[in-house]
Amino acid sequence: LYAEFVRDNIFKPLGMKDSGYDVNATILPNRAAGYTPGPGGLMNAPYVDMTIPHGAGALYSTTEDLLRWTQGLFGGRLLKPESLQKFSSPYKGGYALGVGVSAPGGRRMIEHGGGIEGFNTQLTYFPDRKITVAVSAKRACPPPNQLAQGGRPPRSLQPTHTHRPNHTTPSLIRSLNKQSKRPPVTDA
Repeated sequence: LYAEFVRDNIFKPLGMKDSGYDVNATILPNRAAGYTPGPGGLMNAPYVDMTIPHGAGALYSTTEDLLRWTQGLFGGRLLKPESLQKFSSPYKGGYALGVGVSAPGGRRMIEHGGGIEGFNTQLTYFPDRKITVAVSAKRACPPPNQLAQGGRPPRSLQPTHTHRPNHTTPSLIRSLNKQSKRPPVTDA
C-alpha cells in the first residue's frame, strides 16, 4: 500500500521516473551498489531487506528526481500552502515535520539527510533563492550535508577521481539556471 501510494501520489504526478520503492527482486537498470569501510579498504555494503526500513529508507531515487521533488513540493503541486507552511516551520530545536529548518549565514535552509547500509544522502533546499542541492554518496561515510551547504568534505572523503555523469540533460541545466540568480551552470 505504501509503495503504491507514493508512486501514484508523488512520483507519477511529479514525473519522477527514476524513483521508487526498492524491492531487491526487481531488476533496476543502473542500480547503484553501496560500499562500506572494511579491514582492507572498501567492500560491498551488507544486504538489507527493504521491508525492514520501509518508509525510513526503502526508497531509491536520482539527484534529478530529487530536484523534481523539491520543485513539486515547494512549487505547490503536492501540498496546500497552509500545509507546506506547517511542514517547513520548526517546532522543536530547528526540527519541523520531518525536515531540519535553519538559517546559517542568514540563508534559510530546509533539509533532510539520511543513510542506509552503503549509502548517505543530503537534500537541502534554499527557498529564498529556490536552489536545490542533492548529494548522494554510495559509501557509508558521514552525511554529506557539508557538501550540500557549499563546503568541502574532509580530505579523507574527497574523491581520488571525478566521475562526470553521462546523462546531464539540457532541461536539467535550464531548470537549475532558472532557480539560481548566480551565473549559469553549463555542461562543461
